[in-house]
Amino acid sequence: GDYFTLLETELPYSNRYQFTHYLEFENTQSYPVYRLTFLGVQFSSMVQITDFQLFDSQSENPKIRHVKENASGTGDGSSWSNATNNLQFAIHAAGAEQVWVAKGIYQPSLHSASFAMQEGVRIYGGFPDTGNPDFTNRNYSQYKTQLKGNGDAVIDNYFDSTQPLTSASVLDGFVISNGISFEGSAIRNYAASPTLSNLMIQNNQSSYWSTVHNFQSSPIMTNILIAGNVGTGMVNQSRSFPVLTNVTISGNTSLIGDVPGGMYSDSYSKPVIRNSIIYGNMGGVLSEYGASEVISNSLIQDRNENDNGNIPSMDPLFFSMPDYATAPFDNGDYALAFNSPALNKGRNDLYDVGQIPDLSIIS
Repeated sequence: GDYFTLLETELPYSNRYQFTHYLEFENTQSYPVYRLTFLGVQFSSMVQITDFQLFDSQSENPKIRHVKENASGTGDGSSWSNATNNLQFAIHAAGAEQVWVAKGIYQPSLHSASFAMQEGVRIYGGFPDTGNPDFTNRNYSQYKTQLKGNGDAVIDNYFDSTQPLTSASVLDGFVISNGISFEGSAIRNYAASPTLSNLMIQNNQSSYWSTVHNFQSSPIMTNILIAGNVGTGMVNQSRSFPVLTNVTISGNTSLIGDVPGGMYSDSYSKPVIRNSIIYGNMGGVLSEYGASEVISNSLIQDRNENDNGNIPSMDPLFFSMPDYATAPFDNGDYALAFNSPALNKGRNDLYDVGQIPDLSIIS
């Protein structure tokens, strides 16, 4: 039969996940038969298509997909004039290497669904929503691009340890908000270690555990704000080794009595924290059950070490730091005042070419 790329389906017993795979249509059936290989297991069954788009592999630039909130044209995403409004479709479009997303608000089309990253695809927000902008016109501060939850985690990167999501996969220049989940209300990484840059993660609500949750995952996180969320700002489990540079975690409240609102790590996880501030949460940083941290040039709530360029715990003097008890919120201003003890205390050499990871290429 003919082959098409499917974006979202209702799969029996698997409605947590979104798949991209090929369908063989049998016209004698009221619903198509699908044959899906996932994690080495092949399934054959009937599937009802709930939301799909057809992608023309001959479109003008299959390497870059374009996404606009108010899209027009063919909707295949091959250009701004033919942009799609379906972000997940663009991420999984055949041959896509980059996804450019214009100013706007984007939600998964199904309730209790999440966006999911794709191995090797770089997703960039912050493009103007008019004209024909190129990468030089991108400004994620001016052209706010929001990924909004729809009854679950905003982003659910659920992969298998034998085929993980790697740092070649990029999410850069977005506001991530309104997620609601048991764990990882904003971002949930399972065997997923993407490059995450220039993100504002605010106004999300966990029903129990965390805002960003890493399980067997080591994302590279740079220039990120995690603030005003219900649920610990970041949880690292099962040998997760995230690298945080220029990250602020503030105003997050914990729902578990002995777990802090800033960061919690266990099971031999070891986050690296550099040029960062974790302050003003319902508790600071806790590592236990074999976990630890490597901290340098940072200000950490309730930590008084002053070696490795660290600043003993004190008010960093943000312009505006709402009380964590009022979370969820998105109205803080975490720029540093002129007399902040953290001002100019970071390490600029982290951005020198050749560092691992090479932060000099972060946009």
